[in-house]
Order: sequence, then structure tokens, then C-alpha cells
Amino acid sequence: MKKKESSKCSVEYIKSIIIVILIIVLVCVAVVWPTATSVFRRVEARAVQGNAKNVELSARLLSLEYLGFGTPFVDSGRQSGFSKQAEAEIREKSQVEGNFYLVAWDIQNNVVEQMLYEEGDFAVRIIHQGSGKYTWEVYYLDRILK
Repeated sequence: MKKKESSKCSVEYIKSIIIVILIIVLVCVAVVWPTATSVFRRVEARAVQGNAKNVELSARLLSLEYLGFGTPFVDSGRQSGFSKQAEAEIREKSQVEGNFYLVAWDIQNNVVEQMLYEEGDFAVRIIHQGSGKYTWEVYYLDRILK
């Protein structure tokens, strides 16, 4: 009789230990998952920002080349805002997968005034602050309704 009681106690003890371990694991997952997701998004956002910087730099350098040859660089009739040849060269030189859109071009200084770069779930807004300084605003695009 004592053996059955002791085995019942040990089985219930093991069950309670397993329940406690499961609760601890679930709490850890609930705490770690959002943090890990945030860290991974931040890393991906920095990579997309780097790609946007490559696009802007390629556009700036190619604009000088096009200016020297007297070839049109900006085409407001196209979705990207660049001429077809310029867009292809920017994409080739920057080696990016995303889409870029010229929002505003400073004709006097021959520089990007504002530009938008989209890749995956991220968008980067590039704004010229004057005297060669830019700000880079990175946004995470999250669809809420479908």
C-alpha cells in the first residue's frame, strides 16, 4: 500500500514539475520572441538603408556623367523619375533588388532633393538637407487590413 501511495506522489510530483517547466518555457518564448523579431528587423532595416545609400550615390555620380554628355537624366514622365537608360545604369551600378523613385531633383545643384527606395517590407525616404548632407528615414511597412 505504501508503494502505491509513493508512486502516486512521484507521478504527481513529476507532472507538476513538467507543468512548471512548460510555463517557464512559454514565458521565455513570450519575452524573447518580440525582442528577437525587433533585432532582426533592425538588422534588415540597416541593410536596406545601405542599399538606398548605394542608389543615391549611383544617381549622384551618374548625374554628373549625364550632365557632362548633355544627356537627359531625369524624366518626369516615367514612374521612377529617371530616364530609362539612367534607371538601368543606377540599378546596375548599385546592384540592388528594390525599387527607387525620384520625388524631387535640384536642377541648380544637380543632386537628389528627395527620393524613395522600397525593398521588401521596408521603405527609405532620402532627403537632401543641403551642402551634401542627407537624412535617411527607414520605415517598416506592415499591412493591417487586406
